[in-house]
Amino acid sequence: MSAVGKRRPSREYREWTLDQWCDLVRSLGVNTLTQWATVSRGTYNRATMLGIQRDVARALGWLPRLDTGEMYQLTDHEFAERFRARGVASLTQMWRSAQHWCEFLRREGRLERVASLLGISYSQESHSNDVEYYLERCRRIGDFSAWCLLDKNAAETARRHGLMRKIRARAPKRPDNGYPTAG
Repeated sequence: MSAVGKRRPSREYREWTLDQWCDLVRSLGVNTLTQWATVSRGTYNRATMLGIQRDVARALGWLPRLDTGEMYQLTDHEFAERFRARGVASLTQMWRSAQHWCEFLRREGRLERVASLLGISYSQESHSNDVEYYLERCRRIGDFSAWCLLDKNAAETARRHGLMRKIRARAPKRPDNGYPTAG
């Protein structure tokens, strides 16, 4: 039986040094905590129980999940490095790979900068506080109800600005008989 597949008593794991843990994980041929958990659930669970899994990851040069409060300490370049390590190539991939990071960066006003460091273009649409602006968007879609469903971000912004009554009163309405169709 290999050293990895060999069963060990719990006390043996507790006595291991960080170097011994690193040697074990290296022998598994994995590069992330997730891969470690998949390849050797038993050893990963022991490390988690002992609270050493992140120490092992850091010692191996991996970029583990951030501890509480650690996001506030990272620079934009460090966030970009972490996203690059995850292989992201678009803003959508950034959000899929670490939504909580992106939400944090968005709230801090840093998301655009991190995306640009990754070579990802990012543009954030901002909506006006003008009723005519929303009416024009509504006319392009066809009617007020459809606009509220299809242009949700703009409708929500208009709602926050307290403009929905004015927009509803002046916006095109859906025809009683529905829209004409081509067949």
